[in-house]
Order: sequence, then structure tokens, then C-alpha cells
Amino acid sequence: MKTWLRLTLITMTIGGGFTGILVTYASLFHSTDHRIVYYMLMTGFLGLYGFVTASGLLFVHDSRRIRPLIAALTIQIPWISTPLFVYKFTAGFYAVATIGGPREAGNVGLYFGGESLLGNTFRFAFNQEIPSDIGINLWALLLVILIWRSVRTPETASQPTITATADGRTI
Repeated sequence: MKTWLRLTLITMTIGGGFTGILVTYASLFHSTDHRIVYYMLMTGFLGLYGFVTASGLLFVHDSRRIRPLIAALTIQIPWISTPLFVYKFTAGFYAVATIGGPREAGNVGLYFGGESLLGNTFRFAFNQEIPSDIGINLWALLLVILIWRSVRTPETASQPTITATADGRTI
């Protein structure tokens, strides 16, 4: 794996995950919403940010431990926003491309959008009056692809070629 990719992954997971933990933890004490569902959701996102941070720490410890890293990035790829259900989660940086319905009532057509931010964001909701969008976090998807490409072994180079002569010498 190239050094720039390794350092980017470490920064995004450890830095982004830890920042997400701090911001989410602080919002637990500064909110006026005291319903149990709010605390459960915030605890869930604390767990997700903890997982992102832990995956980065495991990767620093052993660069072959990429499964948790891939999982931590994969949960950041989908962005779903419908009136019934909303899910958005990022740690560190995101660049999202979205497609959805019209923004104003009575209009027909498709809406294409994009958004990027250096930082963390999460959103999880049910039964909200918002337009429908589906998006892909292109940055997280790119990192997953780069990880996958950097660790796969070419099939032709995986087996060394050894040739033996009739007199038993190896060439």
C-alpha cells in the first residue's frame, strides 16, 4: 500500500472517528431533547464513531488488518433520505453525489446535487417531511476501491516459476 493512501486512511479513521466521538458526546449534554430514543440514537452514533476510530487504530498496529477499515468506510457510502427514513454518516471528509425528486411541491423531474465537507456528520430520522434523495459518498467509495486495489495480488506474480533440468539443477 502506498504511503499517501496509508496516511490518508489513518487520518480519516482515527482523526475523523475521534472528532465524531467528541462532537457526539458533547451534544448529549447540550441538547434540550431528553427522550430515551434520542439518547439511544446518540449512543449508536458514538458506537459507530468508536468503530471507525478502532478500525484505524487496528490498521496502524497491523497494516494487514483492513477488514474493519473497509467496513468502517462502507457504512459511510450510502446516503438515504426519504420521508420515511434518513441515514447519513461520515467521519473526516465526504464528497457526496445525490439524485432525488423535485424540491418544490407540484414540480416533476429529477434533482441532481452534490455536497462536500471536511468534518463529520450524521443524521438518522424517521417520518420527516423532507424530499427524497439517494446519494453515494464518493470519497468513501474511492478509498474502499483504492484499498482493494492495493492489497490484491496479481495472479501471474503469485506463483514463482521454477524450472528443473535433467541433472537436477534448478534454474
